[in-house]
Amino acid sequence: MTVRGVFLLIRRMRRCFTRRDALHILMRSWRVSLETRWVLDGFFSMPRNAIDTTRTAETTAIDSIEIAVAHEGDLDGILELQAANQISAGGMLSASFSRSQLQRIMKEMPLLVARRSRSIVGFLVCSTPDVMADVPIVRATLDAYPTRAPDAYVYGPICIDAQERGRGLARLLFEELKRLRPGREGVLFIRRDNDASIKAHRKMGIKEVSSFSYGGIEHVVLSYVG
Repeated sequence: MTVRGVFLLIRRMRRCFTRRDALHILMRSWRVSLETRWVLDGFFSMPRNAIDTTRTAETTAIDSIEIAVAHEGDLDGILELQAANQISAGGMLSASFSRSQLQRIMKEMPLLVARRSRSIVGFLVCSTPDVMADVPIVRATLDAYPTRAPDAYVYGPICIDAQERGRGLARLLFEELKRLRPGREGVLFIRRDNDASIKAHRKMGIKEVSSFSYGGIEHVVLSYVG
């Protein structure tokens, strides 16, 4: 069911139920997509007088996006997007995974992708510390935060296509990961000079817990609990 369809039904049901009760009934009665649930969460935090007229840019942007656990057929798109966002290509990614590394990661933890049609426009890697033990910058991240939970996992990198940034895809990927791994701590690193990424993650409730220097570049360590 689309966001618009849910809104119309809720408006009709408000004669008998509160807005929140109407939403709960619909969520139990229909299979509502992740994108719709995320938009409705924001919708129900709006002032009452904004109900009938507000349709955000994020709503429009994510209508045709699918958030899913990656499969083998997605790897070419992930590798292509990763290559386009390496530091050497003008991007901000500090790590680079081979196809075999991604295949190993997929066996241990969810590798999430954002698809528009059949194109990969975003991905989020998460993995156990053991799988990432041979990645020096990840080892440096974990060493800088020794008080992490015993079952903490490594979050990231997250990468969004340049044409899709600012439209809520990072939050969608993050929320789906938390849903798949509830109650577990995630640990990540971001370059100190990547202000946009740091601000975006702070808005999602992720907190800075440490810092370290790698390759002469300062990084921050952040953490959250799903």
